[in-house]
Amino acid sequence: MKRIVASGIFLMSVICGYAQNVQFGVKAGANISWESDHEHIVTSASDESGHEVSTYIESGFKKKKSFHIGGVMNWMLSKKFDVETDLIYSMQGYKDEYYEYSSEEGASKKEYSVTSHYLTVPVTLKFYPVSALYFECGPQVGYLLWKKNELYDEDTDYTYDISKKVDFGLVVGVGGQLSEHLFYNVRYIHGLTDTSKAYNGGKNRNIQLSLSYMF
Repeated sequence: MKRIVASGIFLMSVICGYAQNVQFGVKAGANISWESDHEHIVTSASDESGHEVSTYIESGFKKKKSFHIGGVMNWMLSKKFDVETDLIYSMQGYKDEYYEYSSEEGASKKEYSVTSHYLTVPVTLKFYPVSALYFECGPQVGYLLWKKNELYDEDTDYTYDISKKVDFGLVVGVGGQLSEHLFYNVRYIHGLTDTSKAYNGGKNRNIQLSLSYMF
């Protein structure tokens, strides 16, 4: 991770040294995130009375609302093309349901939430068909800082340990200029790698709505 950060800083320094049209700024906004469906999970145990209790996790993920915040570097290549690199703290996750069946009480449905804290670095190529509107696409790499699963609240270390720390994805988006310094942006981030080491599937999906202020 230290090598990745150091390489990023070095690359930004090189760009700043040779490019004449580099802008810096800050951005923040909302996330609407979820994960693609993964393998269904069934666990079984006994309660204090010795009755068998089975838990069936549905994995029909629902969207979770959260936020992101970070810095922006925009390199203007020409009137029609820019390259943007961000360093973003992004809180993501999903909501889900599980069914708990007790041999004594029968079945009951409950809800839980998963929250993942990522440091992400998207790099996008931006195309301006007109001066105040652009389309963009490019890769993104994310590093998992922490993860919490409310279903296993007493065992959060386990939840983090079985999660993959590095996440790769693709970014597509659209944005535009509201004023001299203020920009808006809508992005969809499509995760390409599984988020867990323990099961197949479960790739990140995220919609970001951002406002940026360029200095």
